[in-house]
Amino acid sequence: MGEAAKLFTRSLMMGLDSAVRKPEFAEPTAEDIENMPYHEAVEFLKKRDVIKKVDYDKLSDKMKFRAFTASRINDGKLLEKLNAQMLSNVNGGKGLKDFLSLTKTDILDKIGMGPNQGWYWETVYRTNVQTAYNVGRAMGFEADKPLALQFVGIDDARQTDVCHSLSGVVRPYDDPFWQSHFPPLHFNCRSTIRAIYDEDELPEEWSGLDEAESPAKGFGSYPLDSDNWWKELDSQVRQAKQFGVQEEIEAAKEMLINKNIDKTEKVGIIKLKINLFDSSDDIYKDAFAIEDEAGFEDVYLHGDSQFVQVKQSGKVINLNASDFAAYLKNHGYKGGNIRLASCSTGRGDNSFAQQLSKELSITVKAPDDDVYFIPEDGALRIGSPYANLGNWRIFCNGVELK
Repeated sequence: MGEAAKLFTRSLMMGLDSAVRKPEFAEPTAEDIENMPYHEAVEFLKKRDVIKKVDYDKLSDKMKFRAFTASRINDGKLLEKLNAQMLSNVNGGKGLKDFLSLTKTDILDKIGMGPNQGWYWETVYRTNVQTAYNVGRAMGFEADKPLALQFVGIDDARQTDVCHSLSGVVRPYDDPFWQSHFPPLHFNCRSTIRAIYDEDELPEEWSGLDEAESPAKGFGSYPLDSDNWWKELDSQVRQAKQFGVQEEIEAAKEMLINKNIDKTEKVGIIKLKINLFDSSDDIYKDAFAIEDEAGFEDVYLHGDSQFVQVKQSGKVINLNASDFAAYLKNHGYKGGNIRLASCSTGRGDNSFAQQLSKELSITVKAPDDDVYFIPEDGALRIGSPYANLGNWRIFCNGVELK
């Protein structure tokens, strides 16, 4: 989800930049921005005053929610498609065994989600990224209102009839036409809008609309009306309920959009703990805002079910439970039970946490999935940054406590 949120936010920011700025000598182009590391691209665009920081933070939250919603629903669709393919195999006389003999790539290819037949992901990618890009352009146009807008379609064999019928259309900026024909106009739409600021570029007559076709259902509305471009569609709500993820999506919205917590108060909390993240890692600072749990010493670092990672002499090394027990004693650990905030260290049989509890003859509490640091809440979540989908497991002297 994190990468999807970055992708959507970046697309929106690039749309903003494209809408409100004209190329100037020695300035980065849109292509240059696209190739920058994400953080640098965002900082560059913010420095150009394309958008205020407070507005950017709000947009970033909405992009995260949009990305999270899309990813959770797509997870459900993936399972649905896999189930349909298994049933198809059984009905075709091949059986479940034949289906399970396929490699992961073969299975994903069959449902349009694999690296060789990724048509499903292309649809998700193009529709969401193009939406974000055109939302950014709409915001840019409102900040610096043009005289007119031109519909720009991609005139090739893949162009749809609706986009072909609108390609080159030029209408006044405030024409109601744009309220119902703002791209994307359908799934996989590649069209966009160009602003016209120079009177010399205006046509002698506005383009006629007799040939204009209607967008696909659910597409084409002006994205800033009621600021609803980031919200769940009715169809998404139905799918999310069908796949059992709507409650999680609503929790994400509550956390990201309807924030009722004073961030500055929470983030300012600094507590004593063993923070073994590298200081250059963003999560290093987040860890200090996490609330303690009574009866446990917090230990923070990267890990998995059998190893944890520490940095020594500039190199990342993996430590097993025995090695880490010795390492801890040399880095501030004075005894006592441990809450091990390290991804998946409590997963599976004879997990890292179980071994560590035996090595130190203590109780170790550890997650069975990825752990997320939420500095705004001072909390740790397992399996998702928005809801606890995983569990903490507790081991005492190598024995799990139920």
